[in-house]
Amino acid sequence: MAVGGIGRLIARALVLIAVVAAAERREARAEPATVRVADLSQPTRCAEDDNVSIALSGGDVGAFTVVAEHPRYMAAGMPDQTAPDFTDCDMSGDPKYRYEKFTGVLWDDGRVKLVGYRFESDWRPTQVPVTVGGRTVVGLHLIQMFDYVDGRPIEFLVTYPSDGYWRAKPLPPADRDDTAYGTSFLVGPIEHRGRPIVDIASLSIDPEARRYDMVFADGSRARLSVAAVDRTRAELRVEFDRPVRDSQAFAGLRSMYVTADNADAARIGWLPAAGAAWQDRPLAPGVRSEAEAIAVRLWRSLPSRHNTSAPEIALHGFERAIMAATGLAARN
Repeated sequence: MAVGGIGRLIARALVLIAVVAAAERREARAEPATVRVADLSQPTRCAEDDNVSIALSGGDVGAFTVVAEHPRYMAAGMPDQTAPDFTDCDMSGDPKYRYEKFTGVLWDDGRVKLVGYRFESDWRPTQVPVTVGGRTVVGLHLIQMFDYVDGRPIEFLVTYPSDGYWRAKPLPPADRDDTAYGTSFLVGPIEHRGRPIVDIASLSIDPEARRYDMVFADGSRARLSVAAVDRTRAELRVEFDRPVRDSQAFAGLRSMYVTADNADAARIGWLPAAGAAWQDRPLAPGVRSEAEAIAVRLWRSLPSRHNTSAPEIALHGFERAIMAATGLAARN
């Protein structure tokens, strides 16, 4: 066989190998994962205390989805109570670190708006650099993302860089100007520093892509992207560059439960396996439990007198990390 023919055969073989490898990567990326769901909640009498604590670990997870949907009891004309309630709350023992106050618009292109805040005090001493569109601001405690609807910016996502908490909600129904936040979620290797936190070393936001790139204190990375937001749901996709170690939670849910009618979340549901029926029970802070699941949600079946319109939050679509974040590592 001529040298040229041998070269063509080798080239074809290399192409075939690349195609097979790409197919294997796609297949690996879509491999579902089962995770451990641990309910570590503790009782409280304070409606501003995140006593509900759900930790997710295991499964070598490389990606998953977060969904926020309006509560099932949401109806037109439903009264909505969103004012804070500090009855029976004692936060005098919380640490306080002083900062130079800052409020500023970080981005506004008429489609997406970002606003950042640095408070006069915060319970964490961290100074996370946040980069938006080439501009870096250090030490922000709160970042709001808004979606423009009929020319009006409506907030639907917030992040707290100092401790790694996030909150999401759908855009409000057409008969309402806004709705409340409720349950928070954490993304990344969770540590306990008085309460569960994720230690973010730096955060970069691409507002046009509605994407957040995080570098954690341990050097690992994650990306959170807004997949969709409308008047029924907000959907976020999370990707890790490598799985969090099996003994450490990679995600968490934090909420408030005093009584069934005074709670940001009153029930927990989990799906044990594909094709199985959802399992569901009332939250019982102080009673620890654990389950294996491919999806988990916090929700309410009855209206609450606290953050009545706060959404249900579900985590699902867990994928193994074998190849799930290859592109993430390359893009960073």
